[in-house]
Amino acid sequence: MGKSIVVYYSFEGSTKRLAEKLSKELKCECLELKAIKEIKTRGFFKYVWGGRQAVMKKAPDLNPYELKLENYENIIIGTPVWAGTIAPPIRTFLKDENIKNKKIAFFCSHEGGKGKVFEKFRELIKESNSIITFKDIVKPLSDVDSTNNEIIKWGKELKKML
Repeated sequence: MGKSIVVYYSFEGSTKRLAEKLSKELKCECLELKAIKEIKTRGFFKYVWGGRQAVMKKAPDLNPYELKLENYENIIIGTPVWAGTIAPPIRTFLKDENIKNKKIAFFCSHEGGKGKVFEKFRELIKESNSIITFKDIVKPLSDVDSTNNEIIKWGKELKKML
């Protein structure tokens, strides 16, 4: 297995928990993306504002991070599903980084509707990359132990593919 990194965005912590479990299983680095201007709305309106950003294909500025993609052969990307697509900070990452000739795995977390997140993700990945697998984690808040086990099991499968 070549050198890997898990890159993720998490709004409320579910995707973060999954990314950290996966990173530990793969024994690799982990990078959390943060928007400079994060949505601060609570309750129902967070879905309205977050969904609007996702549908409008917004790409918010991110807090600076240290990452040299040439140091990695494999990139595992994680996102919550917003309005059936990837979260805007992941869109920014994919737009800003010149990702070429990498093996890429992708996972998403959601509370019941993945929409077209995999198709939208695939559209943003350059053809020189190899998308090796996708993972869909449903209801990560309802059964933490079960979803932790699910991401660890996927990590074991992923090791064989990387």
